[in-house]
Amino acid sequence: MNDFTSWAKGCGFVDDKWINLATLDRILITTNVALHGLISSAERDLNRYEFFEIIVRIATQLYRESKVCETVPQAIHKLLNENIYPNSKEVNGEHFRRFHCYNVKVNEILKKNEVPIGKIYSSFTHSKKKYVTLAECREYIKKVGMEVSDMQLGPIFAESMCTLIDTIRDRQKCDAMRYTEFLVFLCRVAYEHYRGTHYENEMLYLKLEK
Repeated sequence: MNDFTSWAKGCGFVDDKWINLATLDRILITTNVALHGLISSAERDLNRYEFFEIIVRIATQLYRESKVCETVPQAIHKLLNENIYPNSKEVNGEHFRRFHCYNVKVNEILKKNEVPIGKIYSSFTHSKKKYVTLAECREYIKKVGMEVSDMQLGPIFAESMCTLIDTIRDRQKCDAMRYTEFLVFLCRVAYEHYRGTHYENEMLYLKLEK
């Protein structure tokens, strides 16, 4: 909810005429109503499909109800191009994989350090838990002293995960990082930590001996 409110203010959705903070809260609550029984309607977070839905609701309220646009599609187009795209941060997971991660040099480094990386990953798992969570990744990055903020680690973790088609039936999957995804996570963290240094051209410099 805090993420959404901050994003909404930054995008200029709140004009105190057609949408004020109370209206914004009602839109969020209405979007959160779930009739399928897989999610509690009391939760104040947005799943992927709800994020699309709330964009439609805000566009309708801000531009359709105010008669600025005649149709809902026109209102959505206006909201995207005038409010959302110019004022929102974005990430491109595929671009990083293609140009910085999936190449021979990075593969050689990861292959060379496969044993210690595997031990690091295994230290977070046990017989009933075969994955690493975001909280554990945050704790680990702090422990090794890498200068990547908690705010940065959230998107890094999410973009390191393979795409989930269904984010509803098993919500734990969104926070369950597998080994191959953990490798991408390490690459992204290393890139973020050493960006701007003389190691940047080589992209990956993991001091695993520490």
